[in-house]
Amino acid sequence: MWMIGCIAVLGVLIIAAGHIISIMWGWFIVPLGVPEVTAPWGYAVYALVRYMTTPPATVIQVQDLHRQIVPSNKQRYYTMLFAEGLILSLILLIGYICKEIM
Repeated sequence: MWMIGCIAVLGVLIIAAGHIISIMWGWFIVPLGVPEVTAPWGYAVYALVRYMTTPPATVIQVQDLHRQIVPSNKQRYYTMLFAEGLILSLILLIGYICKEIM
């Protein structure tokens, strides 16, 4: 059941990221004469950048598994979702501060 909740939160974060990209685009790029980007285009840009910048999964050797403390899947997903939400919030906050200073 917790996995369904994580997937739902991840979907909300993806939508929020696309919306944040469209807002930031409107603040910083549109004044340069470039057309506006709507939220669906923001989702596409986010997905493209995320796909291109995410490193491929690394293979852990069996001997390394005994030396590492591996967190549970729940803890790893919760941490990832929290970090993703925090990063998106900070990006929007920093963008807003920069917009107000300009």
